[in-house]
Amino acid sequence: MGIARSTFYDAPTERTGDAEVLSAITAICDEFEAYGWRRVQAALRHQGVM
Repeated sequence: MGIARSTFYDAPTERTGDAEVLSAITAICDEFEAYGWRRVQAALRHQGVM
């Protein structure tokens, strides 16, 4: 077929809506005002949003 075997087993990623991501970012920034974009991104990954 011309595709890698791992492609078949890889689960498709579920896209989250922009509004959901924005509300998660806002909640993180409200709770932790000193977080920069790297920590916010890490927190989003930890929550499973990204």
